[in-house]
Amino acid sequence: MNFFGFMNAGRQATFGVASKILPPRLDPAAYEAVVVLTPVWSWNVAPPVRAWLRLMKGKLPARLALGTVSGDTEPDKIVARMEKEAGARARS
Repeated sequence: MNFFGFMNAGRQATFGVASKILPPRLDPAAYEAVVVLTPVWSWNVAPPVRAWLRLMKGKLPARLALGTVSGDTEPDKIVARMEKEAGARARS
């Protein structure tokens, strides 16, 4: 990724823009449980993960775990944003 790609990714993350992604091959509704982790980009959900969560809205099973791989950027806030995008609450 070059400098401009890096800056664009940060802009997308900052403003809640979802990346364009390929259609998912698997249906999460077919699984008993789903775990979704995101790296933190610009103190937000990574745009590709945001796109996937939006596509899966209403299709995720009741056993849903959400998290981040960055512990120093207020993970509770990131998970709350993920829940909003997914339209589902993570189980604690």
